Amino acid sequence: NENRNKFEQVLTGVKAIACGYYHTMVLKEDGSLWATGYNFYGQLGTGDNKDRKQFEQVLSGVKGIACGFWYSLALKEDGSLWATGYNFYGQLGTGDNENRNKFEQVLTGVKAIAGGYHHSVALKEDGSLWATGWNEFGQLGTGDNINRNRFEQVLTGVKAIAGGSDHTLVLKEDGSLWATGENEYGQLG
Repeated sequence: NENRNKFEQVLTGVKAIACGYYHTMVLKEDGSLWATGYNFYGQLGTGDNKDRKQFEQVLSGVKGIACGFWYSLALKEDGSLWATGYNFYGQLGTGDNENRNKFEQVLTGVKAIAGGYHHSVALKEDGSLWATGWNEFGQLGTGDNINRNRFEQVLTGVKAIAGGSDHTLVLKEDGSLWATGENEYGQLG
């Protein structure tokens, strides 16, 4: 557990990377998902809550990854969305607020995912946007400030998504940019 002040190679064959708060997820070229770091809330998806000091494979058949604060999202090749970790605000989209320490399927037909501080957004193949989790600042775009623990459709005609700490950005198919959520520092533009 020694800090580094110089880059050091830790893996090969990597396709995508995502960082949460004290945890790291890595997607390899072969579709395997690897995790390391803090695991108190089960955010590594290892089936336990023990921290890891080295990368450990946790899933296969994955094509996309995203992390929130203490949770992780994995998009499988078949379009299914899987989630694990901290779920106090419903950010996993499981329909409850119980933490998970193993990945659980929560949606199908998904093509892109993004995580925020305690909220998640998913873009489905049909261009619809779905959101779940913490909504104190309206970051889910539901028109209210009520948290959700299950994914709810909020927009259509969406091309790309991004999650900030407490805000969400959406690029529509017509090239227009839409924003919702906290705007204390002008992050919504």
